[in-house]
Amino acid sequence: MLRKLMSLPSGRVAKWVVLALWIALLIPSMMLAGKLGDVERNDNSAWLPSNAESTEVVEQAEKFQSTDTVPAIVVYDRPGGIARADMAKAEADAQRSRTPKRSKASKASRDGHRA
Repeated sequence: MLRKLMSLPSGRVAKWVVLALWIALLIPSMMLAGKLGDVERNDNSAWLPSNAESTEVVEQAEKFQSTDTVPAIVVYDRPGGIARADMAKAEADAQRSRTPKRSKASKASRDGHRA
């Protein structure tokens, strides 16, 4: 009796039924897992007490951070070294993409090969 019960899931049709059940469970759970990011909160203020200095700093810093910009670092490289024209080009590109008070000036590397 026990042997017959234990061999039931390994039968010809039963193994396909088990597979179909697993798929039926996995598809909705995967769809719901994508929505988990909408409700989770992973910043420091979620884990620290509300009166902690770190929490207060995070809250103050959020006032100054723009959510519609992405920081970028652009590297210009020339094996023979960066020329004045290259620095001028880098500065012009930085001016064109600069948002007020956000962008840093172009700077050559110590070896003079990158800007």
